[in-house]
Amino acid sequence: MKILTLFASIYCLLITSALAGGVTIERIEGSSFKPVQNNTVRIVSVEVTIKDGSKVTEHIAYENISDKPSIVKIAYPLLKFEEGGFEGNDPQEFKAWINNKLVQVSPCVLDSSAINILFEDNKSTPSIEAYCWDIELKAKEGKNIKVEYSVAWDSDIRRLPEQSLFYIMRTVALWNGNISKADYSIQLPKDVVRTLKDTYLTYRLDIKPSGYKIKDSQIEWHFTNWKPTENINVTVVEEVPTPDKALEMTIEYYKAKQYEGNKRAYTDHDIRYKLLFGDDIPLKHQNMERLNAKALRNEIFARHGRIFTTPEMKRIFESAPWYKPRPDFKESELSDIEKKNIEFIFEFEKKKGWK
Repeated sequence: MKILTLFASIYCLLITSALAGGVTIERIEGSSFKPVQNNTVRIVSVEVTIKDGSKVTEHIAYENISDKPSIVKIAYPLLKFEEGGFEGNDPQEFKAWINNKLVQVSPCVLDSSAINILFEDNKSTPSIEAYCWDIELKAKEGKNIKVEYSVAWDSDIRRLPEQSLFYIMRTVALWNGNISKADYSIQLPKDVVRTLKDTYLTYRLDIKPSGYKIKDSQIEWHFTNWKPTENINVTVVEEVPTPDKALEMTIEYYKAKQYEGNKRAYTDHDIRYKLLFGDDIPLKHQNMERLNAKALRNEIFARHGRIFTTPEMKRIFESAPWYKPRPDFKESELSDIEKKNIEFIFEFEKKKGWK
């Protein structure tokens, strides 16, 4: 399955520093840098808010614990992960402030070693583009950084099971000591919330790390005296529906389904997909596909009032407001195109071994 990371905010990655209390300069060449450990600057607190899955605001308090001045270069890579590697995901309106003063950010490149630091497993990519700037800290001085930018959470419901919100926290471990207080808050996009609540779809959230609180569309983590060992990963995953859930979903679908069995010839697409919100939704589990095939075939009879005795079909069609049972129904009432559609679906079921 192809996994698309909708956006990834890489948090305050320390790269080479100019002269920073014993931290060695590790510029590779030109504007290319290598991530390094910093033992003289620590992060005191972190507050990250992501609204509607796309508008990011970060507040970070730094402190130079050394008795010497320090110049620290900070990088913010923003990534999009697709099968086979990472691609740059240029954020909109990226801005940074130091002590409420807007600073000039410039592009830089992190070498491939950054991937081993950013992620638990080794990814193959030659380099990562980033936004970079310097912070000058006097001995024992603290400064506050604010960062704002917007990125897109693609909430196309046809691809939701393949999407994640990925936020890198492991880079915080490159700074000295633990963080006294760290708060992360993610507000899910409205389309994602609607999809998760819908009775027809079977999607849920897989959330990491543990220790989060969730209410309505808000996911929060609150840490104290903390050093991260994993990243935030909020993934929309599709659950395999139980037979009862599959029947419940099918009942809801056929209540408002538009009938086309008397207008056009059905194809495999009609059996494998259902229309929802104006989009085609794939039925990715065989029990759903099998039930839809049976319901789609019997819908043709139901539209003419046939009375059903099998429990599944009886529940599906007696729940539909358009269904009008007729004891005098005769198959001779079916049109030629309806008969062909019944035959097509029946042959599809036979090939699948369902008949």
